[in-house]
Amino acid sequence: MNRFFLSLAILCACGSGPLPGAPVAESREFGAARAEALFAWFDGLGYPGLKEDPVLVRVATGRWSSRDGGPPVAHTADGFLLSEEAGSFRLIHLDLAVATYARSAAGTPAHQAVRFRRIDLGEYAGRLLAAAATGEDERLRSSQHLKLPYESRLFVLARACQAAGRGDLARGLLTHSEAISAGRHWRRDSYKLGLIDDLSTAELWRATLRFGYPGVSRAQLHEDFSRITRHYAGSRFFSEAERSAELLARMVDEDLEHAGREDPADPTIEEKIEELIFQLRDQNGAQTSQPGSCDLFYFDRIPGRPPSPAQQLVDLGFVTVPALIEALDDERFTRSVGYGRNFRYSHYVLRVSDGAAAILSRFSGRHFWLGRGEGRAERRREVKAQALAWWQQVQSGGVREFLTEMVLAGGQKSVDHATWLARQFPEAALAPIGRGVRQADDPWTRSNLVRVAGGLPGDEPIALLRREMRGAPDRRTRASAAAALWRRGHEEGLEAMITEWRRRPKVDPGSWGDWGNTLGAQLEFLAGCGEARAIAALADDLLENPIRWRYDFVRELHTGDRAGEWRGGRQGDAEEISDGLAAAIEALLSSALHDTASFERMSGTWDGIRFSDPRICDLAAHVLARRWPDRYQFDLVAGAAEREAQRLRLIERSESQ
Repeated sequence: MNRFFLSLAILCACGSGPLPGAPVAESREFGAARAEALFAWFDGLGYPGLKEDPVLVRVATGRWSSRDGGPPVAHTADGFLLSEEAGSFRLIHLDLAVATYARSAAGTPAHQAVRFRRIDLGEYAGRLLAAAATGEDERLRSSQHLKLPYESRLFVLARACQAAGRGDLARGLLTHSEAISAGRHWRRDSYKLGLIDDLSTAELWRATLRFGYPGVSRAQLHEDFSRITRHYAGSRFFSEAERSAELLARMVDEDLEHAGREDPADPTIEEKIEELIFQLRDQNGAQTSQPGSCDLFYFDRIPGRPPSPAQQLVDLGFVTVPALIEALDDERFTRSVGYGRNFRYSHYVLRVSDGAAAILSRFSGRHFWLGRGEGRAERRREVKAQALAWWQQVQSGGVREFLTEMVLAGGQKSVDHATWLARQFPEAALAPIGRGVRQADDPWTRSNLVRVAGGLPGDEPIALLRREMRGAPDRRTRASAAAALWRRGHEEGLEAMITEWRRRPKVDPGSWGDWGNTLGAQLEFLAGCGEARAIAALADDLLENPIRWRYDFVRELHTGDRAGEWRGGRQGDAEEISDGLAAAIEALLSSALHDTASFERMSGTWDGIRFSDPRICDLAAHVLARRWPDRYQFDLVAGAAEREAQRLRLIERSESQ
């Protein structure tokens, strides 16, 4: 085996060697008795599949990637087979994560197939030790998707070798593992204590992540944390696990008590608020960047999703503030997980108090942050005092006056306050929102204030909308005003956008932010308004536009769910389109079949298919096949030659109609 394939085999097996620059300490060789004692302790932890007849397998996970337009490469993972059935199989990975895989159907492309093949354990471990002897494995970097460090994965592999009757390989792997462990600067005083820390941290990491999956019950979460306290006393995060287990036990009891209550037939507003604050324990948010933070309202921004408990509290408005201030003392878990970096254990679960603080921050326009770790209790007391002082100030002047003041203060936070002002005091909202529009100094704020004004009752907002449609300084605001007019039944909104689109400069603005604030907003409107003449306007001189525009033309027609945002229900569901609109969409996509340019450094996922550096024609062909599968067939994951052959067939089919 040459050095490249040897390195690849080791990488698949275990990941990385020591950190760059970390010394590798000398370690005494493991004797049989010492190894047996360690394995006996490990067996008591209850991990399956390693004590008797371990079966090492390499799994094709169904995930894949492609670089620079090259062929797709399947992603694989190694582990020990636990069970298999006709449609699925189950295994334990080298980092001791247990996973179940659904087998792929016959005929699935190789890079998307989910399957496994058996690997000879002795040869696998022997190659690894040979590489370690020459220092080959020290060059390999950490596998960030695995929760156990390299040396502890070596221990897992050693346990399997011992069970397979290869004690010599097991002791060799243990010797190498201990040498690396001793060189880690954060290591404990003994090899076993280092293993305890690694295993318990991996379990705590996985258990914390499981908070983010609402299908995992709190009773199961309690068992996950209780297991850590049973098996890893004295470990690095033992106290954290113990506190979490105790809190989860109380929450499980509260869930049972709450389920036994009879809901009031006609709840008061106070009862509604109390129930929604209780439901914050089920608030499911997400974090999408690192560094960053968990966004409690992430899923509320996805069209079609029902409002979360936090969003419902926001929608109820300022009547919820007193109860939310009291909830700043509530340290029960939510189902929202944040992290510093997702490739190491830096994860934390947001509390109900964090949810209350986030809602109060939106109401107040201030940043009420409770902190984490040491000092959090004191920080909570400070924030509660600040929130009470703010609320007393609001009450002294009145909620309407506060909202008006915040709208006139400008900035992006003014959009929330304009929304509440329009909802609670619609008769008094237009004047301050109109002033806020004129004072806004960024397109996002101005366009969203216009959107709020467009939703006010009566005919008074029409003058503002016409003024902004014709004279706003940015295209985003003009598109927002046109959409609001069009939703009100004024066809001039659509005609104005078509005219302005046709006058656009065909020059790339240079950044995604500039694109979104200028032509991107108009593109969204024209692609999503559900009118054939709007699609026809987009199709004019299609290939003369910069490539990022051409990509967005196709993307908007693929997404298809913006129509409801722009139409406001005027024409029904996005799928219910007229024959004329369907013909216009098909004509635009057919024109894009001739666009063979690659959008370099662009990557994305459509319909579960990942791509990078895509050709515009391939994406257009994919959308045609998705919209009209009975007439167009295209496989976006096929090789370059096959995709080209399919494209030519689609062009022939399109031109023959």
